[in-house]
Amino acid sequence: MMNMMGTDGMNCFSNGGGWMMMGGMLLFWALLTALLVMGIMKFQKRNQPKQQTNNPFEILKIRLANGEITEEEYTHLIEKVK
Repeated sequence: MMNMMGTDGMNCFSNGGGWMMMGGMLLFWALLTALLVMGIMKFQKRNQPKQQTNNPFEILKIRLANGEITEEEYTHLIEKVK
């Protein structure tokens, strides 16, 4: 009489093949999830605003470029910072 597991009474999990296939699929999904998370983190990091500088010379250059101070104020403040 033939049973539901096959002709010899063994199913796919009895010789380890099924467990290896399940382990392979688990590894595949774990790697895929890790790559997805790393991609999202990289995308978020790239879209973050640049760090503000604490260098007073750079701050004065930016303020001059933005028109917040005049050239005279810039040179006066540079001498003051030195």
